[in-house]
Amino acid sequence: MTKYGGRTAVITGGATGVGLAIAKRLVEGGAHVLVTTHTPADLHHARTELGRTAHLLTGPTPPAATVAARLGRIDHLFVHAGTATTPPATAATEARATLAALLPLLTPGGSVVLSGCPATQPALRACAREAAARGVRVNTVAGGHDDDLMQRRGSADEAARAALFLAVDAPLTTGTELPVDLPTPPARTPGDPHDA
Repeated sequence: MTKYGGRTAVITGGATGVGLAIAKRLVEGGAHVLVTTHTPADLHHARTELGRTAHLLTGPTPPAATVAARLGRIDHLFVHAGTATTPPATAATEARATLAALLPLLTPGGSVVLSGCPATQPALRACAREAAARGVRVNTVAGGHDDDLMQRRGSADEAARAALFLAVDAPLTTGTELPVDLPTPPARTPGDPHDA
């Protein structure tokens, strides 16, 4: 059996960058994947990269009914909240809204990985406590942004491996922020929903 065979995953903001790298690894490993993007133009690129088996939707958070119809359940939820221009408070609010909407579909033993925005420890632990009641772990891949240490930014695939480690290979880890020198996220053009 392939590494992720039979697993289901939702990746919000998953049509480019780290989100897309996560989706590619999951699809290649046999998972059933649903990806969302704010930008319709990114859908074609994601379709080319992921093939016909992935479910692609435009919008921030897919309705729970839509996810249930496409996947049935969620084993792993990857939330990419915000862009380079998104205020941290806005990104954190979006991440909490996504978690609240989709938590009922997460399976016991499932996981949530937040990335793309700095999560404060109190907010992260609040999410982790809320999800723990359902047997779900919540962790964050946070940008280290310390060029003096690594001397380079990580690639999208390197960041994806860190996110997948927290999602799949760290069953006793929750409420943890893993510093990773993430690739610099793209700035959005005026009119993007995150710029409001």
